[in-house]
Amino acid sequence: MGYTSPWISPAKSIVTIHDLNWHYHPEDFTWFGRLIWEFTTRLSAKTAHHIITDSTASANSITSVLDIPATKCTAILHAAPEKIKLSSKQISKRLKNLNIHGPYLFTVISGHPHKNLITLLCAFKDLISDFPNLKLVVCGLNGRADKKNQAYIKKSDLKRKVKFLGFVDREDLVALYQHCALFVFPSAYEGFGYPVIEAMQYQAPVVSSNAFSLKQVVGQAGLLVNPYDANKFTQAIKKVLTSKKLTKDLVIEGKKRLIALQWEDTAQKTLNTITKVK
Repeated sequence: MGYTSPWISPAKSIVTIHDLNWHYHPEDFTWFGRLIWEFTTRLSAKTAHHIITDSTASANSITSVLDIPATKCTAILHAAPEKIKLSSKQISKRLKNLNIHGPYLFTVISGHPHKNLITLLCAFKDLISDFPNLKLVVCGLNGRADKKNQAYIKKSDLKRKVKFLGFVDREDLVALYQHCALFVFPSAYEGFGYPVIEAMQYQAPVVSSNAFSLKQVVGQAGLLVNPYDANKFTQAIKKVLTSKKLTKDLVIEGKKRLIALQWEDTAQKTLNTITKVK
C-alpha cells in the first residue's frame, strides 16, 4: 500500500510514498505506466497533509522532485520481517528440493533494469576462475531486463552456474539465506531495501550497492560498493569468501544493525506523525 491517497477528503490525510522509481528509472515502465505513476503520486503528495517514506534518501528526493516542503515529509525506517526458525534438517531438505548443492552466492531481486542484476552477473563471471565450484542463486519475479540478463548468461557460458528460482515461499527463502556463502545486492535504486536486512537476520554476510537508501539501511553491516562497478563487486565478494574473520565481523555488525532497526520505533514514529497531523 502506498503512493496514492484520496485527492479530496473531509479529513486530514497522510500518504506513504516509498520511492520515486518512475522518476529515476523510467526504463522500468511503459510510457503510459510512467505517466500514471507520476500523475497520481504528484497529486497525492500535493493534496495530502503529510507524507511518510522509508528512508532519508527517499525523503530528500520526494521534497526536491515533487517540490514539497521538507517539513511535510517524514522518513521512518523499517525493520526486519518476523524471523522464521528452521532446523538444520529442515534447511537441508528444502535446499535439496530446490536442487541447491555446494557453495553459492545468493540474491533476492526482480528482473527490472534498476535492480541491476547484470552487474552481479559480470562480477560473478570474473569470480569463476578463483572459485570454480561457486554458483549464483537468484530469487525474484520477472522484469523488463530478463532478456538482457539471459543473453549475457548465454554469451558468458554461465547457464550451469546461475540458477533462477523465481518466486519461492518464506520457508524456502529462509533456508536460502541461512545456507548461502554470501548475500549480494546490486540494486541501483531502493526506497528501503528489505533483502539486505533479511539477510542480516539469518546471519548471512552482505555485500551491497551503496545506492540511494542502501547506504543508510546497511550502515556498517555490509561491504558497500558502487552499483555499476562490477570489478568492485568482484573484489568485495572475494574479500568475504576468503576471510572467515571478515565474514564473522559482518555477521556481528548485521546483528547490531537489526537491534537498531526495531518495529517498535517504526510504530512510535508513525504514531507521533499521525498525532502531529491531527
